[in-house]
Amino acid sequence: KICDKVFSGKLIKPSNITLLDIGGYEPAQGLTIMIPGACRAKFKGKPEIDYTGKDVIVTGKLAMYKGKPEIIITDPKQLKVVLVDNARGPLIPVK
Repeated sequence: KICDKVFSGKLIKPSNITLLDIGGYEPAQGLTIMIPGACRAKFKGKPEIDYTGKDVIVTGKLAMYKGKPEIIITDPKQLKVVLVDNARGPLIPVK
């Protein structure tokens, strides 16, 4: 599990791949979350917009892609918005 802020996101057409930059703006992001185009419909709304600026907990297998860490997620359950108290860490999952 990784908990951090989504700094930005983008939708790549025509593949419909969604990328979310965690921990910083591209190219200095700490981690990229990738939602494959085939799985995008499982997520409500527009993930590249809806998660930007929010603190999240992401679960999944960490891999390296072009020298940067990435987690590919295929289910909305792998990405939870949380409220964060910087002194104590993630507190409350937001539904």
